[in-house]
Amino acid sequence: MQTFLLLLGLFVLMACFGVVLYSSHQRLGRLFGGTPEEKARDELVGLCSGDEEAAERLRQREMERSPNISSREAYRRATRRCRRHNQ
Repeated sequence: MQTFLLLLGLFVLMACFGVVLYSSHQRLGRLFGGTPEEKARDELVGLCSGDEEAAERLRQREMERSPNISSREAYRRATRRCRRHNQ
C-alpha cells in the first residue's frame, strides 16, 4: 500500500510539472535560448531599456525601408542602427 501511494504521489508530481512546463513553454524557450528571432528581439529590447514598443517601432521602420527582409533581419538591422546612434 505504501509503495502504491508513493508511486501515485510521484505520478501526480510529474503530471503537475508537465502541466507547468507545457503552459510556460514560450517563456522557457526564451530562458533556454529561444529562436533566433526572439534572441534578436530581446537584444533590441535591451538596447531600448526594456521598452518593447520602441523596439517594435524600430523593427517596423526597418521593414518599411526594406520590405523583403525577415523580421529577424529587421531586428538585427535596428539593433545595429541603435548601437551606431548611441556611440
